[in-house]
Amino acid sequence: MKRGVRLLLATLVAGIALVLAFHGVSFEQFGGAVAGADWGPLVIATSLVVLLILARILRWAILVRQLQPVPTGQLFAIASVGFMAIDLLPLRMGEFVRPVLLTRNAKMPFGAGTASIVVERMLDLIAAGTCLLVALLLADMPEIIVTVFDTPVDLAVQGRNAILFAMAVLGGPLVVLGLAGPRGIALLMRGLDLLPAAVGGKILGLVASFGEAVRAMASPRVAASTLGLTAVAWGCNLVGLWFTLRAFGVEIGMAEANVVMLTVTIALMLPAPVGGLGVYEAGAVAGAMLYGVPQATASAFALSLHGTHFLPVVVFGLLCIGSLGIGVRQLWALPSEASEHAEAAGN
Repeated sequence: MKRGVRLLLATLVAGIALVLAFHGVSFEQFGGAVAGADWGPLVIATSLVVLLILARILRWAILVRQLQPVPTGQLFAIASVGFMAIDLLPLRMGEFVRPVLLTRNAKMPFGAGTASIVVERMLDLIAAGTCLLVALLLADMPEIIVTVFDTPVDLAVQGRNAILFAMAVLGGPLVVLGLAGPRGIALLMRGLDLLPAAVGGKILGLVASFGEAVRAMASPRVAASTLGLTAVAWGCNLVGLWFTLRAFGVEIGMAEANVVMLTVTIALMLPAPVGGLGVYEAGAVAGAMLYGVPQATASAFALSLHGTHFLPVVVFGLLCIGSLGIGVRQLWALPSEASEHAEAAGN
């Protein structure tokens, strides 16, 4: 019942996002923007997405092998199918597919497989925070002037300063507490008692997950390799987005392309059906239009960007799914199997 309600909400969000992304754009305008695209940069962008996928697979393989030795071919297949499931299943239910497949095919405890996903997400969160910091320090932001008590205020500048201040004041101590382990968590709990339970619980969970990630990468070699592969993956994502913009004649700097990438990343946090449909497009359109890109061009860019990310992931997954003894239809049952494993672990 809860899943049905969430899916209904996700579909509603996707519908609203698609309307916002393509509102006022005629078929002629959209078709003209697509027809005028330069296919060379799009081919480069797609190639970079392939490198991104390979970097993510290798990073996850390193994390899994800290927990249990698993054959390379099997890890590659599980990762490819798991990434495809994230795009094919709604509400990011595909995140649970890799731990289930590890349990099925490699006899790894479900909790251990889930821990590898938690560490992976924390690495991506570190990368997103780094990209945000770069955007705040280097990117040119369009002016957003409002009048407050007869005084003009640039929201872009003031917002940038406020976020930088918050990251410096809050981010540093939270990282230190996460590194401190149980003692740091206990100290943090005392301070979080002053906040509402929902907010405090999320902060505590985030810091605890960060601590788990650091401890999982206790070896300097593992830390260096996983952080390096995270940088490669996010770098490919950024440069690929920049090339996709170039395909539609949009020439902005890499720092500004980073801002567009962050708007897509933030949009993907919203509940969405298959493959982030709607929210992906809305985030890309909003980011491009920040820099004066006409909406028809921004819409064509957004759909192309989504396609360059979606298609290679699905191709990798389809090429590997047969080796795991399952079909595409069976992917839908795996999140339920994950719930059964989680319940069994809790009992």
